Amino acid sequence: MLVRKQAEIMRLRYGAGKPDGNQAEIVQYVRNQGAIVIILSGFPGVLDLLVYLNERLSWWEIKQPGHEQDLTDVERKIFTECPGATFVVSSVKTAEIVLRSYHKMRV
Repeated sequence: MLVRKQAEIMRLRYGAGKPDGNQAEIVQYVRNQGAIVIILSGFPGVLDLLVYLNERLSWWEIKQPGHEQDLTDVERKIFTECPGATFVVSSVKTAEIVLRSYHKMRV
């Protein structure tokens, strides 16, 4: 019971909950491009996806179109302090743009 209560507090504090409605479509597209995608959207305090492609690893936050700037305080902190590549993705089109950038990133 205590663990369930603590999990609920973490969910409310850090915004972990159900994934955005467009996440499944984006994940499917990225996987079809050959990426390994680890879904973390149910875990508090991290971005929604961990994406690995072409020897590059990045964190992705999935947002609904038009809400790309609506980051939580925790998400903003990750974007400013994370040493790796981080992206906000709101559609298959933005996922495509991010994946193209993988070819320009240096290992």
